[in-house]
Amino acid sequence: MVAVAAALLALLAGCTATPGPSALLPTPSLLPTPSPVPTFIGGVGDEVVLINCEMFVPIAAAAEVLGVPVADVIDQQYLPATTSPYPGVVAAAMATQAVRAAGGQQCRYVLAGAEDGGPQVLVTVLPNAADEFGRIEPDVNDGLRNLLPVELGDQAFSGCRDGEWQGCRAEVLIGTTWLSVSVSTPEPDPAAFQAYASDIVDSLGALKFDQPLAPARAQCDTLLSPHDVSVSGALVDASVSDGLVLDDRSTQNGAARVRGGLVDCTWSGTEGAANVTPIGYSGVALTILPGAEGLWAYSSPTALPSTIALVPVDLAGESGARWPDSGIQSLGGCAGDQCQVTLVADGVWLTVTTTGAAGLAGTSALAAAAYARYAAAV
Repeated sequence: MVAVAAALLALLAGCTATPGPSALLPTPSLLPTPSPVPTFIGGVGDEVVLINCEMFVPIAAAAEVLGVPVADVIDQQYLPATTSPYPGVVAAAMATQAVRAAGGQQCRYVLAGAEDGGPQVLVTVLPNAADEFGRIEPDVNDGLRNLLPVELGDQAFSGCRDGEWQGCRAEVLIGTTWLSVSVSTPEPDPAAFQAYASDIVDSLGALKFDQPLAPARAQCDTLLSPHDVSVSGALVDASVSDGLVLDDRSTQNGAARVRGGLVDCTWSGTEGAANVTPIGYSGVALTILPGAEGLWAYSSPTALPSTIALVPVDLAGESGARWPDSGIQSLGGCAGDQCQVTLVADGVWLTVTTTGAAGLAGTSALAAAAYARYAAAV
């Protein structure tokens, strides 16, 4: 058994997925980049946990479909780390981890020296996602409105276009694994892309992936009441929005966040309407990630580039708080009209960010209320 594990460990090199606004444009990695050699056993039975990108998504084939010499292409599984501070960096790091927890992985090749958004090949995998594939594809919200059925895997849709984004993309279901293949290039060749996508499907389709079960998720309107958002959040006539509704306007990346257990809720109202923040919300934002045991030790929120300086805060005395016997770690701070409290308790990572008059006291009260209701719901 030890020999088998060692062989798997040597065979598999990690390339995990990072979250982003769409399946085509992953965001920079916000957590430390994993070592090229995985530090844990690479298989469960005959199920692959990490893809060896060099073996199964070779750089030579990526160069060929991009129409450039191999020497011009580099393996860049992660975009350069975010260095410009912004208030949503903690929530973005939580979303990154949710994709990884769902088993999401990626292989990515770009042209050496090219600017962000230049030609690239991106292959992403999301296991155990047949239901999500059926609810989302063909996606109607990414500009590729001409996605048509193609004969790849068990079910697939594909299309090419130019304009704001130039390239070809295929969304493929193989068993219960969702495979996305995209080639971004100024002059997309549909025939060459289909041949490349077919080769990738044949290569990855022979693998078996770990099938992590999605954790239970709570609904946004059960986590904070209108009274909470009005009194503690200082919002009037607030409306709630779930940022992770899966329909034909969503993406594989959104599906991965849901499968990873991420909760992403926003409340907006009269007070917050004039205070739109750099991360696109006004009012109250709530992000929750289960299964975050040890994550703070791996990457403390204080090490992330945020415009809000976070320091330890004491939430033990918050009214209605129900903290686990194992204790709580909590940080908080404000910058201008924005305040944030982030905490981890019993493996649950929870972050509340407010805009407007809530202040640190109101933000702390919202965090305590949301944690108590989440713990009761799941």
